[in-house]
Amino acid sequence: MLVLQEFGYDTRFLPDSGALEELDGAHLLLLAPPTKQITRRHMTVLALLRAKALDTGIPILELVSSSRKIEARGPIEPGGVVSWPCSTEELSKRIKETLPTNSAEQVRLVEQ
Repeated sequence: MLVLQEFGYDTRFLPDSGALEELDGAHLLLLAPPTKQITRRHMTVLALLRAKALDTGIPILELVSSSRKIEARGPIEPGGVVSWPCSTEELSKRIKETLPTNSAEQVRLVEQ
């Protein structure tokens, strides 16, 4: 999150609270790979965030830790997937490609 802020993005981490109003004003939802075991509640929160993002036209960019997972899954929503880890420059490039033109670069980061 801090590295993206250094690249000029207004990046905010969304807690695992499911507060859908946290997406208000966002122009991109960035889903990071999980760092811990995924719970049923966490999956529910992710589904709600994805649904709100799609309903409001916010593109979703998902970081996935395996190229095999990318191939199996494919881009399932606007924005698609990025193999993780990748360089900050590559991530910034993909964010710029995904953001709507002329939008403020407001990114919300969620750990999957």
